[in-house]
Amino acid sequence: DPARARALLSLTWRQESSDFKARVVPLLGLGLGAEDEPLLEEALNERRQDIRADAAEILARLPRSAFRARALERACRYLAVAGGTLAITLPDAFDPSWQRDGIVEKASPAGSAIGPRAWWLLQMLRHAPARELRERLTVSGEAWVALARTTEYGTPFMESIALAACLDNDGDTLTALLAAAAETLEDDDLFMRIVESAPTGPAESCLARLVQHPALWFEPRSRPALALREVRRTWSIGLGRAALGALRAAVNASPVEPAHFAGINVILWHMALRMPASLCAEAATDWPRNGETWASWEWLITDFLAKVQFRHDMLSALDASAAEAAAIATRPA
Repeated sequence: DPARARALLSLTWRQESSDFKARVVPLLGLGLGAEDEPLLEEALNERRQDIRADAAEILARLPRSAFRARALERACRYLAVAGGTLAITLPDAFDPSWQRDGIVEKASPAGSAIGPRAWWLLQMLRHAPARELRERLTVSGEAWVALARTTEYGTPFMESIALAACLDNDGDTLTALLAAAAETLEDDDLFMRIVESAPTGPAESCLARLVQHPALWFEPRSRPALALREVRRTWSIGLGRAALGALRAAVNASPVEPAHFAGINVILWHMALRMPASLCAEAATDWPRNGETWASWEWLITDFLAKVQFRHDMLSALDASAAEAAAIATRPA
């Protein structure tokens, strides 16, 4: 009962420990609605920065929240577009009221050349509602990404608008990012978040490129391998076929060394989990079983196909059970 849980939390919130609050605040993002706003606004008053940061990110996702309105006005104060150029004015000083909304005064992350004033602005952009900000600036998602690439703040600026686009489900900006810039971002977690949040077509095109990258099979820490393991999206038939084609090409290209068995096995486990069940029969065909490389790949492919078959059979059984239950439910008494 979410409503009762919120009511109880509101009664005891100020007496709860900070560790308890740090665990609870992210849960408020599940099934997020306007009724969660008062408790999340209360969380912004906490002394712990991580609690404020979590509450701010959730509120940035909540349409028509007071937090989003504050974030939008802050960002608009320092940005303008004129004559196809993005004009940036940096804040003169840190406003203590910003801290409540998750903006930290301390210097930018270690190793960054970004100064404190630019760092404050970049933090503002992360939580500004992306679509409303573009509307104020009268730019399309594609133009916004192009303008971001021209700033002197480079990748950090791009990362800020990318996070804002993810939080606001700004499909136009996410599509532009995938087309022009996302794969150049240094932050792997942010890149995968963009792929997860983007519209289906652009996201699948990006994933299709990644599954065909040779680093996927032999470099477990590469971005293609990370994306296949971590990006939680339902695969289409087309993407499933692209992945199968890439796997067959890898098998044909060269034998696999024992040192790569474990990493490839993990990749194949995730492929089997995401592969559309309808591709089960197709997945079992066209393997170079008589080729020179097959012996080294055989157990990996055999295990992969067994997982695909198991998942197909399991889903078929669940569908049959659901159909039977529906028939019983509609049967006359």
